[in-house]
Amino acid sequence: MIKKIISDLLEKNKKDLLYFLTDDKLRELEELSKNIFEIPRITFRGVLDLLYKETGDEMYKEFSLKNFGAWEEVKITEILRSMVIITEFPLLEVPFYHAIVDGKEPEVANNADFIWSGYREIFGSGHRVRSEKELNEKAEIFNLPKEDYEPYLQTRRLKNYKETSGFGLGWERFLQGLLEMPFIWSASQFPRVDGGLRP
Repeated sequence: MIKKIISDLLEKNKKDLLYFLTDDKLRELEELSKNIFEIPRITFRGVLDLLYKETGDEMYKEFSLKNFGAWEEVKITEILRSMVIITEFPLLEVPFYHAIVDGKEPEVANNADFIWSGYREIFGSGHRVRSEKELNEKAEIFNLPKEDYEPYLQTRRLKNYKETSGFGLGWERFLQGLLEMPFIWSASQFPRVDGGLRP
């Protein structure tokens, strides 16, 4: 999808892009759209190891998202000099609906985040919990009221149920990185500010 969006923008909106970007940056985008499937992939554990090696900060030895935020997302793209796809986040620190990767210790989710170089995550995806049993176990661990999630559970009881995956694109973050804007509110059609009205 990202490849298609970039390709279409370059084909149909080159003049508009040139308002924000140089010819060299447009060539970089073109290369990205051609090589999007070659973006490096690294596990979250691998990311923490690189951050520890780079900074020497002991907090990165803990396998947890609590020390992984905006600064770390940008830093990992600087270390790798590339966009990056991060996989296998701590299972109990991501939304309950992500499936587990079998046979991994500590337990990790079958998910991935796409980090735009020099910016932040623009895209997140993951394989969904596969069975009613697994979903019940996750609901218990996450202390979810089962009545609220009953429709979700019912889908796993269907005879023709097929495993699914899902994704979400952060459109404003994507635009911010694509157009190299310093602030995300510059890419927001309806910027949110404290005390302001929301659309």
